[in-house]
Amino acid sequence: MAGKKRRKSVHRSAAANVAATSAAGKSSPDAKQIQWRWWVMFSALIALSVLILFLSWIKFFDLMGIDRRLQDILISYVGSTESKPFDSRVALILVDKDTQSNQPYGAANPSHRKYHAELIRSLTQAGAKVIVFDVLFRTSSAEVDPDFAQAIQEAEKAGTKIVVGAFLEPNVYEPQIARPIKAAVGDHWGIVDGGTLNKSDARFIRLAAEKSSEPFNGFDEQPVFPSLALQAVRMLNYPTAQTTTWFSPLAGQVRLRSGGADGKLLDSIPVNRDMYLLVDLPGKDEITHYSYQEVLSHLNDYAGNFKDKIVVIGYQDHDTLPGADSEKDPRYGSEIHSTAMSTLLTGAYIRPLPVLYHYFFILALVATAAFLQIRFSKWMDRMQTVSLPFLPAPFNKITIPTPILVISLIYILFAVLAFKLAHIVFDMSYHLAALILTYFLFVIGSSYFIRK
Repeated sequence: MAGKKRRKSVHRSAAANVAATSAAGKSSPDAKQIQWRWWVMFSALIALSVLILFLSWIKFFDLMGIDRRLQDILISYVGSTESKPFDSRVALILVDKDTQSNQPYGAANPSHRKYHAELIRSLTQAGAKVIVFDVLFRTSSAEVDPDFAQAIQEAEKAGTKIVVGAFLEPNVYEPQIARPIKAAVGDHWGIVDGGTLNKSDARFIRLAAEKSSEPFNGFDEQPVFPSLALQAVRMLNYPTAQTTTWFSPLAGQVRLRSGGADGKLLDSIPVNRDMYLLVDLPGKDEITHYSYQEVLSHLNDYAGNFKDKIVVIGYQDHDTLPGADSEKDPRYGSEIHSTAMSTLLTGAYIRPLPVLYHYFFILALVATAAFLQIRFSKWMDRMQTVSLPFLPAPFNKITIPTPILVISLIYILFAVLAFKLAHIVFDMSYHLAALILTYFLFVIGSSYFIRK
């Protein structure tokens, strides 16, 4: 009897093993399918991160002004809480736009060049190192150009460098400067392109321009024309040295070298791929500026203020920057060029986040959104509606889970600290897009692939 019981027990155990094996065999295709679906989701999330990186490279959100608007809010808010130092080696002289008892005043006019010649001679005697004209001398004037050109040449011989502004037409690589003046200044000119950041105190200024129509290959340094600000600082720091200006697309830098491409690296400035430098405009009271008429009439009283300095000469009329208070408290284009010079002298650059770290933030936020959806799905059911006033309807409101909103606020706080402590600007729109789009992608993907 005991033997029969043992045989029955063995048979039952074998049957159970067969049944278990059979059940496992039936469930294994589902397990493999679920595993495969998770790999699909993982691959989709990686693809999304690469897509967002590509969109940031082509500045996709900038087409709607989102990029600049977020940077505008960040820089304006943080900038309003701290003083922005302005280098004392830069002084600004402005021609008043209102009618004065003495000339010059109002808009730039060729007849004003006789006063410019007088001012050049006076500032040279006062010991100015560089005199910068934020003025376009496109047309010639037979009456005043000879004396103006002679004053420039006299200043250069005395050791004072003269730099003038110029404008380049599209696909034209010769500056629009009247021939007598161009002959006097030689290559001491700089482009005056600039841009605004949606009415904030931050501005883009083009630091260099292409020298030919051939596109950059993305790797090698290319020779470029310097901006008005870069040319002025170059003349101040290296008055007698032969220097050249280059752009490195790979490093995202405009570089000064001694001699040619193989020359010693003298300076490097971080710029975006269009060679624009982002500068933070100080308050009007923080920029040392003077009245053209006052200086010209009473130079002996002001002479000590210009010794060994870069002196920028500009106009108020037709050079007002757009902004919320452009009528009551106007700011001028020459202030932007002066601020750029100050930034180049102090090296206090507003730096973009390097590409590697930029992609790391995208990956981290993608992973965070996916983790929240997997482990805290109940929390993700709690929704909040967020207003986005800088976007057009119907995109000015978005409903997202509360945890996503909390992570977004933590990220924004981190971005504020990065700018305040290190002057590093994040591409905030793409990082936040990584967080939000991952949530929507994960919701759609999980409901489709892991529903069973």
